[in-house]
Amino acid sequence: MKRISRRNFIKYSAAGALALSTCSLPGRVFAGPDTDTILVTLMLDGGPDLRYLLTPPWDPNAGTYGNEFWTRRARTYEISPDNATELEAKWNEYHHLNSGGVSFGIEPGSAWLKDMFLANKVAVICNTFGSTNRNHAHSTITLERGDMAASGNDASKSGWGGRLVNACETNSCSLTSSIRQVCFGPHPVNPLDHDNTNVVDGSDTRQMGLFEYETDLGNNNWRWATQGIMSRALSSYYTAKNQEMASDSIYRPLLQSEQSVRSFGRLVNTRLDSFPIPSALESLYTNGSANELDSAYFGRQMRNIYDTLACEDLLNTNVISTEYTGWDNHRHMHENIRPSLNDIFGTGKGLETLVSSLNSSQPGKAPRIVFMVYGEFGRQLSANGDYGTDHGTGNYCMLIGDRVNGGLYGEMFPAIEVPKFSQAGTDIEGRTSFLQIIGRVCEQIKTGSGETTVPGWQTSAIESGVNLSGLFT
Repeated sequence: MKRISRRNFIKYSAAGALALSTCSLPGRVFAGPDTDTILVTLMLDGGPDLRYLLTPPWDPNAGTYGNEFWTRRARTYEISPDNATELEAKWNEYHHLNSGGVSFGIEPGSAWLKDMFLANKVAVICNTFGSTNRNHAHSTITLERGDMAASGNDASKSGWGGRLVNACETNSCSLTSSIRQVCFGPHPVNPLDHDNTNVVDGSDTRQMGLFEYETDLGNNNWRWATQGIMSRALSSYYTAKNQEMASDSIYRPLLQSEQSVRSFGRLVNTRLDSFPIPSALESLYTNGSANELDSAYFGRQMRNIYDTLACEDLLNTNVISTEYTGWDNHRHMHENIRPSLNDIFGTGKGLETLVSSLNSSQPGKAPRIVFMVYGEFGRQLSANGDYGTDHGTGNYCMLIGDRVNGGLYGEMFPAIEVPKFSQAGTDIEGRTSFLQIIGRVCEQIKTGSGETTVPGWQTSAIESGVNLSGLFT
């Protein structure tokens, strides 16, 4: 069921009763965002090893970064570190790119990401960190709060996405099974709590309204379904009560809430009737389809983004929250991480299918999207004994979209790491705080929102020589 914003509750309630099928009163006037950029956050839960996605070239010469990387991580590919022929062959499977004189590879199943990078639409911010510990839960809180000082007990406080839409006076749209903390809005009086008034629950965008016994079951089939009978009885009850209840009754807000939710759901459903689900999108989560993703859950989120943008004016959203879970690859990483990367970045898979569907059915929407891809922390430099990598600190963060000024931001493969590969338990060094990235994203959407959303972002850590002011075109 949709969680209606304060503005939309007033907007739709004021039109009154079940006859409300269009909005008769405007919402309140607000400054709004400075641009029509739509931010889609994609949280890779579990600490993704993005050094598997973006690798240095193989180098046969000992003591070089390429040699240390591939030999010390050979076990993640289940190859012997002494087998130079196999290591070189594995590197040759990657897409080979060069940016500003830096050569690197992109994982072979991530061809769409490669194409986007070549089109200058992928910014890779290197050596980023959102936390200073290796604990999943605590690091996630720190990152989604946008607060490096957050404790492990701060899970009920607001998130940076919720504070951003509060500054824009818009809504965030949560497409995940549970609303992530990044969407939590600030509580008006209690800083230890949050307020989700401006969060829309879009976990199933095709079921956002109340159950409609005639529409959902069709004809007279409701008579033989318990849900249909109950729905008809309650709908009739609320309709009768609305007609007889005194206007000053303390129970009238309950009726107004039911009418608003039901009417808003009808508006959304009517809109989506004009936007049938593209077959390519539907195939991402359809059991047995030729293009079913390894994670049908992620495929449904791609459908939900499509629907959310079709209802953009009704939902008044410019921040959308998504997730892909299962990145804690301590064991047999190679066989586990490839399907996930392919789901997201593969040709004809998640993000590309979404963008293609939008370009076909909703022209002008896809170019406004900025995808922000990240995890709560990175991994360690070298493989462990179980063919995976353990928790670390530094990682890559990626911004993807037409409005992104693509390229590499920071030292992709720091030379200082070369002697550290042989030291057990050594992290990738975190140099650039996520606050720097979040602040820039906020400023892209609404000037001045960076400081209110993530206080202190401009003075947070940033890698020497890195300038993020040009992240966006």
